[in-house]
Amino acid sequence: MLKVLSIIFIVIFVVAAIGIGLTYYGYSSVKAEFGGLTQFDPMYKADLGTILTAVSEGMLGNWLGAAGQFVEGVKLRGTLVFKNDSIVPVYIPSMEHKLYLGGELVGTAIKTPPMWIGPRGQKPVEVHTIIPKDELPDILMRYIFTGGNLDITTESTIRVGAITFTKTSASTAEVTNYVASAKSISKAEWRNSQGSYALTQVTAGTTVGLYVEVAGGDGEILEADIYEVDPMSPDDYVTTVFVEISNGKGLGTWAAKWQEDWGSLGGDPEYKFTVAGIDSSQLEVNKAVTPVTPSSTTYPLSVNFLGWYMQGIKVDISTKGQTVTAKLSLSGGSSGQYIMRIRRDISWSLDEDVNELSFNYDGISANKELSFTPPYATGEASTNGYFVYLVKNGTTIWSLAETYPPRLKVNKP
Repeated sequence: MLKVLSIIFIVIFVVAAIGIGLTYYGYSSVKAEFGGLTQFDPMYKADLGTILTAVSEGMLGNWLGAAGQFVEGVKLRGTLVFKNDSIVPVYIPSMEHKLYLGGELVGTAIKTPPMWIGPRGQKPVEVHTIIPKDELPDILMRYIFTGGNLDITTESTIRVGAITFTKTSASTAEVTNYVASAKSISKAEWRNSQGSYALTQVTAGTTVGLYVEVAGGDGEILEADIYEVDPMSPDDYVTTVFVEISNGKGLGTWAAKWQEDWGSLGGDPEYKFTVAGIDSSQLEVNKAVTPVTPSSTTYPLSVNFLGWYMQGIKVDISTKGQTVTAKLSLSGGSSGQYIMRIRRDISWSLDEDVNELSFNYDGISANKELSFTPPYATGEASTNGYFVYLVKNGTTIWSLAETYPPRLKVNKP
């Protein structure tokens, strides 16, 4: 009996030692690299006129004093790329990342969600933070006024039980001189899609224009970041539209959307866009109302997304090259011809349809399925993932929410 217990103890000890060894091997092979800044925007508490009045040559040697008059903070957005150089899959728990800008520690830490990374694999994760004025490193004040190359260092910590791993990554990002850029912008406002008149309110789905007037800079392409304005918390980033300047003017377009879960106050959402840190006028977006047509029912159309399925199993993440099926349930609404489409969600470009199903709907109820094989994995060809939407009479009447999930991410094989 004692011999059996000794053998069991030795086996348990060996298995535990192998497990600990694989843990050290896996996590020591993980790299967390900062992929660069995609956004560096000051948040101004004053209008353009006040900012330009506050900026003078005498202030340019006193970054904190000058910026303190009109800067509330800075929005940073970038990408962390996690790499697994080992030959075993690695589970990375929620991590905390300290950010050093120009050698100065930023007070607000960035956190990333847990994830699995396959052998020899990598996974980019978009991160963002808002640094309030009281926590702004002095060096950021200088870059708001002068621009230049900013040294960025991230210190990432992995904690697994009693084991702690720290990863450090350094990179350089080019930062725009935002005050100089702001001086050249004389107008930023919402207009109709042709840019001929200003807008303050539209219906969801309407294509609107992001109109910018700039002194000089012909041929320049400006990045206009769209935000959903939230009176109870920091504004939520929505997307980026590129505006090309010609003869001192530029116009980008965006399909206005309505957020059903907008804020705790309810009502219709309002949006603004920001160019070189300058906010546009605000645009209120009303919920689109489906026209009532005579039919056998007076109930409005209700669409329920039943999920993504692989071989009959519901999934949130699929694998490139394997067939995935999207399932929808419809009830109420008007009868007629509908189109169910699956679309590839692409960063910085127009999204792309990958499959569609045309069907006749009786206006009562129906279940529909549409299968496809993802042509790209998430991260390939600027692909974020895939989503489903419905079209009737050439108009999009329903689309899957813009979060992941319910949208589908796709891993590489």
